[in-house]
Amino acid sequence: MKRLAGYIRVSKVNGREGESFHSPEKQRAEVEARAKQLGAEIVRWYEDLDESGKEGNPRPELAEMMAAFDRGEFGGVVVAKLSRFGRSVADGLKLVKRINDAGGEFIAVDLGVDTRTANGRMILNILLTLAEWELERAREEWLSVRQRAHKAPKDGEPGAVHLAPTPVGYARSDGRRSRLVVVDELRPVVRRAFELRAEGRSYQAVADFMREGGHPMSKSGVGAMLASRVYLGDAAGAEKGEWTPDAHEAIVTPELWEAANHVKAKAIRNGSIASKGMLTRIITCAGCGKTMSVSASPNKREGVYACRSRERKEPCPSPTSVRIPVADDYVRESITTALVDGTLKATTDAIRLYNARAEAVEQARADRDALVAERGPLPLDAWKRMVLAAEAALEEALDALHATPAPDSVVEPDSLLWDKWTIEDERAFARQVIAEVRSRRVRQHRVRPRR
Repeated sequence: MKRLAGYIRVSKVNGREGESFHSPEKQRAEVEARAKQLGAEIVRWYEDLDESGKEGNPRPELAEMMAAFDRGEFGGVVVAKLSRFGRSVADGLKLVKRINDAGGEFIAVDLGVDTRTANGRMILNILLTLAEWELERAREEWLSVRQRAHKAPKDGEPGAVHLAPTPVGYARSDGRRSRLVVVDELRPVVRRAFELRAEGRSYQAVADFMREGGHPMSKSGVGAMLASRVYLGDAAGAEKGEWTPDAHEAIVTPELWEAANHVKAKAIRNGSIASKGMLTRIITCAGCGKTMSVSASPNKREGVYACRSRERKEPCPSPTSVRIPVADDYVRESITTALVDGTLKATTDAIRLYNARAEAVEQARADRDALVAERGPLPLDAWKRMVLAAEAALEEALDALHATPAPDSVVEPDSLLWDKWTIEDERAFARQVIAEVRSRRVRQHRVRPRR
């Protein structure tokens, strides 16, 4: 009996039902019925729920299924509808070819052909092209709807509608599709966040300020907020990167926005004491919450993280200091433990996802450039279609990358052996996985000899 896998995908569940909704249960029933007709057994099921079929979007169950197929755990794949497997010619054919080249079977219940034959592959190519055309048409219709919504605010309202989530500091004048209005009590909070960044404070420091004010944000969230032109009074349009000026009231001035978005951290000089510390510019004093400086120890042999209380007008109530090797080794051990027990899995997966999408952009750009540089023996019309397809693939890859939160720097934990990393890599990775490191002063109890 043939051993096959069943694959199910639903783009958005969200409580949908009815005839137009091809539910997971319905897909499963159709796959099982087809397998029974073929005298095959579905030995494993893979379900990607709330996962788009758009090329470039990760589908974890699909990836796991293909890996299991490569290991020989089953001999083919059955899907209820071809569109559930791939929504672009390149994406769908690549996976089907991979299955066929390995001697496996790919069966789409709505297709009804043997994809190992030349006729079957031709029909598959045609249907995948139609599926891609359907997706492109839906995107164009959705873009048209967004353009109309953006350019046609409600009666009596000047400016354009902001087609993005409502940002901190604003509210909607009347419903989701209406203009933004400033929330007066949040105006000084947002303005102060921009001022802190303009003064040279880190994203983490701004995030701490927002959290203390009752508006918790991550470092990447702070970066996105400070970079958004919505605070200049501009409204996001229907397409990525499109902004309409003077759509609503601004919270910050152009000068403050520019100052907050052009802060460059002073480079750590190689060979300095600061360059030897993994937690340089990360570790803070628990007494005052300020970043600790790096200085030489009394014997000049190693560095020390120390509170800067003596340099400020307002002294720290409980200044502290700690030797660099002691603090760094403690944090290294904590990170290693968290990597081993899985505590940091979500963070490291996000780093790998960002790396993968960045690599996809570079590959898509290289493919596009190669096509543009040389047409070869291709007819002009065919070459133009391929260039347009390559441009679309690059645009999708860029969209996927832009939608992925980027860490301050991207270093993957390829080894738990810290001695294989440079101090720069250690520092970069520490910034990615640590929200804060605080040094607290501990009162030492001295034992006095009895007299």
